[in-house]
Amino acid sequence: MKILDKFLNIALILLVGLWLIGHLLKHDKPTLEQQASQAFLDTTIQDARTTEALEHSVANAQKPVLIFVFASWCPYCKKLFPELLALQAEEKDTFRLELVSIDRKPGKLEAYLATQKLPDGIKIYRYGTEEGLNSLLAFMKTHALHYDGGIPYMTIFLDSKPVAELVGSIPKENLRAILKQASTYQKKQLQEFHPENTSKEQE
Repeated sequence: MKILDKFLNIALILLVGLWLIGHLLKHDKPTLEQQASQAFLDTTIQDARTTEALEHSVANAQKPVLIFVFASWCPYCKKLFPELLALQAEEKDTFRLELVSIDRKPGKLEAYLATQKLPDGIKIYRYGTEEGLNSLLAFMKTHALHYDGGIPYMTIFLDSKPVAELVGSIPKENLRAILKQASTYQKKQLQEFHPENTSKEQE
């Protein structure tokens, strides 16, 4: 009887152990949805060291191109990011949105984007390296823009030239109005600076 009890106890321990192992493996293995999401992010984010893609985007643009510089650690950017996506969906025929991330730490941008509803075909250029950031600053300087690393920062280009600079968190309806007016304004006539609603990365 004692031998049988001992055998049953061992069998019970083995069954519990197998169940625990299976439970852990099940949770460690990514679901098809998670795999698809990661694959989407892998094709959405492009690590950039030059501004060739941005220069190509703004060159001779027949409709406004809005460049949005942001980072996942910036609270004002997080507020503005979904509003810009919504505005693009509503006004997709009137302007093009270019997203520029200055996230440095690996995985932070991916983790943030996983919480957002991103449209198909969107591209995000990540200038997270020292080389990339210097290239971005050079792009801004070349076009006589005032970008100094503070975010959120936006600039609107039309026909290869910047026609607006926008700094800080700006309401969506203000942005809509600015985009509609952008084609009739010259640079420095169309600016909104809100330094109290900007962030800079703490080293």
